[in-house]
Amino acid sequence: METREAPGPAISTVTPTKYSNPANPPKSPVNTIVVSLALRSLAFFIGLQAVSFFYAKAFYDSYIAKPVSSGFWDRVDQERSELWSVAEDSKVKSIKGFHHAFETVDAEDGKVRLHYITNSPASGTGSKQSKDLVILLHGWPDNCMVWRNVLPQLNREPFILIAPDIPGHGGSQSLPNYRPASVLIVLFHFIISMRRQHLSTTKEGSGTISKVILIGHDWGAAISARLASETPELVDQVILTNGPIAHFAIENVKQHLGLSYTHFRAHNMTQAWQIARPYLAQVFLRSSYIWAFNLPPPLIRPLGTVGNMWFLRFIAKQANGTSEDGESDVVVRSLAEILGPNRDAAGSDVNSAYHSSVHERAGALNVRFFESLRLYREGLASGLWEQSSKVKAARALLTTTSPPKATNDTSNTLAATQPTHALKVPLTMLFCIEDHALDYRICVDGVEDYLCEDSVVLKFKAKKGRRIGHWTPITASDELTRAVKWVAGGKLGDLPRALGDRINVVDVIRK
Repeated sequence: METREAPGPAISTVTPTKYSNPANPPKSPVNTIVVSLALRSLAFFIGLQAVSFFYAKAFYDSYIAKPVSSGFWDRVDQERSELWSVAEDSKVKSIKGFHHAFETVDAEDGKVRLHYITNSPASGTGSKQSKDLVILLHGWPDNCMVWRNVLPQLNREPFILIAPDIPGHGGSQSLPNYRPASVLIVLFHFIISMRRQHLSTTKEGSGTISKVILIGHDWGAAISARLASETPELVDQVILTNGPIAHFAIENVKQHLGLSYTHFRAHNMTQAWQIARPYLAQVFLRSSYIWAFNLPPPLIRPLGTVGNMWFLRFIAKQANGTSEDGESDVVVRSLAEILGPNRDAAGSDVNSAYHSSVHERAGALNVRFFESLRLYREGLASGLWEQSSKVKAARALLTTTSPPKATNDTSNTLAATQPTHALKVPLTMLFCIEDHALDYRICVDGVEDYLCEDSVVLKFKAKKGRRIGHWTPITASDELTRAVKWVAGGKLGDLPRALGDRINVVDVIRK
């Protein structure tokens, strides 16, 4: 295991050149337009190839290789009814000690009704407590149920646990759009509401101030990183697992491809290829599904249901790191989680705890699928969030166990100056390098400039005989639980030691 105590270059010791170099003048507007059109055309072509492969694979697997049995969907539908039912005191099936709950919060224009599961008493009945508040944000195409292995373990600790469905997923209301100003403001007000209900964390409060810990996976990680950067008063600690700090990942790709081009211009072909290879692989191979998701709606909308929902069935199997049969109970449960409430669980569109948009998604699975893809299509990861005066006023009333920390201005990594979107809340990141969707060299290497003090990033891989991959909340739930306890306990001792010996730690970055 290699441990780096100070920031250092992650890929190459060569510092990227600045594009203001007189020998390399900026491109003219005409050239910029041409390059932009070329890149858009290339992205369209890659996406078209990817979605063609998905459709071909769906038809072959579902109608030739191994058709779905007649009783499979009855099992999935039954599981959806039981898992998402808000009857029987709203208890969540198979997650002991948790119940369904709803919260209506402010949005960009109006109100939004969010669904979440929690171990805390029903809204409005519990007194403010000195327990730490732990909020868990899921990724795509998941919802709050992706934390099913983590929540029971954390429930043994003195935590208030809140796992919401982000808008348009699970049992939460859909939004008119999924731009940053729409999604981030909803989750911002949701976290404030949870703080007010459960903790004495505002300046007007008189109780014990507890920590607010925000955990994110995949898209939940990207959202959590933005909140930790743009509303740092909201939380005290952030834990990310196999998800990007989007602004850093994008800039990382640009910097390294620019550096590769510099070597190419200097005829250093070997060096140029070595630098560019992982980034080109991410853009053209690993991210091909993202370009597919951004194709015109008629080309991508049917993917949710074609081949007996082959695409989502494939994801349900991959998420559990299992080589079991595609109709096993594990896959049935996972698919029922991904699909969210069915019509029995959602109730009618006029008489249900769930919002009417959830009822609509329950009856039209293509609508549900395309709704989730809008996270990729509308700039949520890195688009501009211009905060309203209402958000700024709410931020002014917040206090944390420690004030937002300034990041270190000195650096010898690829970024030459302090990034605008650097995190201002201490970060703990666990990243499995065997992730087939996200390359660790893009999401982790060189991240030091985006971290504030008291942050630690750990790269690891599974030990022989174990499969972890991308869905760490399911496949590495033990390690993630230990990390939360380590953070909540004041980060005493060594993180690799705290995680146990069931993984191989590859690298630790501290700041």
